[in-house]
Amino acid sequence: MGYRVFSTVPDGWEDLIEEAKKIEGWKEVSDYIRELIKKDLVSKGLLGVRNNNDSEVEVTA
Repeated sequence: MGYRVFSTVPDGWEDLIEEAKKIEGWKEVSDYIRELIKKDLVSKGLLGVRNNNDSEVEVTA
């Protein structure tokens, strides 16, 4: 089982998060948030290696 993450966001962000989720092509908010976390970990060099194309990531963990 994975690690569960819970967060409270400012009032007014709900619609923005829903819109961003749709723009990114995700059906569930949890999938969108997981992708944000993955990109952050990769950008910090903690997970995987970013290729020349920002959309391509080789995950090593």
